[in-house]
Amino acid sequence: MNLKKTKMVQGLFVILVMMHHLSQKTSASWVPAKVRQPGLEIFVPIGYLLVSFFFFASGYGLTKSRKTKENYFDGFLIRRLEPILLTFTFTNIIYLWVRFVFGNNVYLPLNPYSWYVYAIMTLYIGYYFIYRKDRKHPLFLMSLVILAYSIICYVQILGDWWINTPPVFLLGIVFAENEEKILEKIDKKRLLYEICFFIIFLVCFIVTEKSGDVYRLIKILFPKSSFTYYWINIPVIILQIIGCSCFSILIYILLQDRKENGTVRFSCPQVIRKTLGFFGAMTLEFYLIHGLFVQFFGPYFFDDRKKHVCYIHNVLLYVIVVFVLSTLAAVSVKKITGIISDFYSVTPMFRKVFKDMLIGLGFVAIGFCLFTAVYSSYRHWLSNDLAGEVSEFRDRKITYADADGTKVSTLVEGNGIYTVVILGSDDDPCPTLDYRPLTERLLSKEINGSGKQLFRTIIIDYPGKGFSEESDKERTTGFFSETIHETLKSLGVKEKVILAADRPSALYAFDYMNKYPEDVSAFVGFNPYFPSLASHYLQGNFKCEEEYAWYLKRLVNYEARHQKLLCATGYVRLQSPVYEELFYGSGLHDDYDIMEDMYIRRYMKPAHVNEDLHLYENTKSLKGYSLPKDMPASLLLADDIRDHDYYDLDWMKEYKKLITNNDLQKISVIEGDPYAVFYNPSIFAKKIENITEFIK
Repeated sequence: MNLKKTKMVQGLFVILVMMHHLSQKTSASWVPAKVRQPGLEIFVPIGYLLVSFFFFASGYGLTKSRKTKENYFDGFLIRRLEPILLTFTFTNIIYLWVRFVFGNNVYLPLNPYSWYVYAIMTLYIGYYFIYRKDRKHPLFLMSLVILAYSIICYVQILGDWWINTPPVFLLGIVFAENEEKILEKIDKKRLLYEICFFIIFLVCFIVTEKSGDVYRLIKILFPKSSFTYYWINIPVIILQIIGCSCFSILIYILLQDRKENGTVRFSCPQVIRKTLGFFGAMTLEFYLIHGLFVQFFGPYFFDDRKKHVCYIHNVLLYVIVVFVLSTLAAVSVKKITGIISDFYSVTPMFRKVFKDMLIGLGFVAIGFCLFTAVYSSYRHWLSNDLAGEVSEFRDRKITYADADGTKVSTLVEGNGIYTVVILGSDDDPCPTLDYRPLTERLLSKEINGSGKQLFRTIIIDYPGKGFSEESDKERTTGFFSETIHETLKSLGVKEKVILAADRPSALYAFDYMNKYPEDVSAFVGFNPYFPSLASHYLQGNFKCEEEYAWYLKRLVNYEARHQKLLCATGYVRLQSPVYEELFYGSGLHDDYDIMEDMYIRRYMKPAHVNEDLHLYENTKSLKGYSLPKDMPASLLLADDIRDHDYYDLDWMKEYKKLITNNDLQKISVIEGDPYAVFYNPSIFAKKIENITEFIK
């Protein structure tokens, strides 16, 4: 396979990869309708195909070099990994600076398009350790490396594109090892092979793109089967691997220097050769830097909770600007990293440091394991030591109620004329602890300066949260609304209550008001979720609704496993200082330790996981819901949500859809983010007080 032509193809493909990423911001089906524009649809599904050829060329090139160069593996890792790591690190620094300055939404990975770097480095390292010595069945061993990598990616839910392209690396090795035999067969029936590979590729591509339709058809034909999307996803990945392989083989055949009737097939003008060769010489730099401009000039800045920085509405202009700036940036990155690399290569100190670093990393790894063992033991001892304080708070403050046989913990305080029932959010591990700043403000309210309390407050820990018992029931909206009803009944609450619900608990409150309208006097929502929020969950690279539902379950379960690992090692304590930020100035400083301990005990545990697994269905189940016309309601919206259109939804507009009586139902904007109820409870207490004016 001619190196110059290969670089030309790679130069073309890296530009098409840019077009693929641009299409995902403008023309993909999951792009919100208000910013979706036609023109780039053809590039949406082809990204993984383009990248697969890079893996093919890498496997082919490594094997050709190994067979023709003596002592090829001397300094192999430094030679192969140094330019990748250098460019990756340098571009990541740029991403970090830009994200911090313009978006302040800094999270890993800094470059969302950098997955290829992790994959190719894994393949290089695997290739080095397997092929540097004569081994039996090296291709099989390399296959095991890719299989292990694929399983890790699948478990980590990193996206099918992490998995469906690296196996083509093996194909590159096979073609390089057996090139003469392969070409001899192909040359005899070249057209037949081209047609066959093209048909297989086309069939695999079409079937995988229509996998959602296939899944729905199977569910229609076999409605009672336990068939899940898992049984579609695995075959889809396998078919994508086959499709990538056929695609790469076709490119390989077309690149062969074979003459027909004295002329070379598929020659192209010199200017195109030079242009593509120019980009082919800096594919890594262009690939790693272009995403910055895709995001910078796109409708959203890295995620749908951040507005654009400099949005270019015109698709053609968007493409031109991103292409030009990406080219200039890639050239600059290549020159700067080249200077750094030259300095590195002529400085013996850096070579020595790198060599010694391998030994040092071994000691660091051993030290980390020992530290983790000691730290974990200490943190578990600390948690056991806090058990007494937790029990003391429970015995002193908590009142238990029976909800369908489950002991539900509640915090009941005050004796005012209005009863406020506070329902916590899904990510709050212990509402009876965490919403006390709000109850303290409410309990300080008096009836016309008489000294008598205006409110009685009840905070409910749903089963599996806070101090409540666990329940094995599914967390549907019906489960939550019935839990609320049974809890209040068990507590002997007979008066109408004000429901104060935080985020998803608003969905359960809506269901409760549908079933028991006579039990509710008013509703107050803290950034309440709404039925049309379900549409957000489908705004991603999903072929059908069922794929999203399956993905959500995998994601939630993965987060639960991750949290379990953090708890086992003790490193979960690194997350706990969030309480010091959320409750600063609340007067709860002395309780931070037990609040953090309850976080460790309850966050992403079965109750939380099950609630998150049902969040999409629970949201969708209330489609078309609107508030009762005679129900006083106050919808409190954080200005951060409003200003940034979280999940690409106009929350003010969606709240207006819920309102049926402008005299009784109001929307108020609250300064802060979705967690303002914890660190700014006074304003929420005031809004609850205001709504009593509308209660008859």
